[in-house]
Amino acid sequence: MQKKSKIKLPEKSLFKLLTNSPCWISFSIFAFLLGLSYLEALERFRFMLILLALPFALTSVLSVWKRRHVPSDARIERTVTEVMAMSRKDFFALVEEAFRRESYEVRPSRGAADFELVKAGRITLVNCRRWKAASHGQEVLRELVAARDASEAHEVRYVCINAPSENAEEYARQYKVQLIRAPELAELLRLPRK
Repeated sequence: MQKKSKIKLPEKSLFKLLTNSPCWISFSIFAFLLGLSYLEALERFRFMLILLALPFALTSVLSVWKRRHVPSDARIERTVTEVMAMSRKDFFALVEEAFRRESYEVRPSRGAADFELVKAGRITLVNCRRWKAASHGQEVLRELVAARDASEAHEVRYVCINAPSENAEEYARQYKVQLIRAPELAELLRLPRK
């Protein structure tokens, strides 16, 4: 899973927007400002234009850095196809292996959760029982949240390839359920190329 950056940019800043956008946008602005600085008519503003261009070069680099592990659409599609063809047992083994690779201790769980992940004293409950379901409602999420609240768990994660209903999305946001959808699953599983 992607690690959180330590640098926090204001939510509505231009640089936050550019950092979350494809790198070519920031790089284009950088190149444009740099090109302007070399126009004869703007020669006396050269230093100021170069200074103005530098943050855009930085956001371009940050954008590339941030997306270095983001799986391509083709990889996501391939992962979904392979995972949908797997048996429950094979899928669970693959998910367990992926979390172990991320330095979690993986324990079987009962009830709403399929696994307990333990890392640095924090417990995370994971449900991936209905990963193939065409639709996902709130009921499974409610059970998972109730299991978290009734145990010593700190977090909950729910694996779902297909998008949950709008109500389930809202419930997940409200009760801090991390949804692991196709893009996150492709990043987590890192299936070998064929």
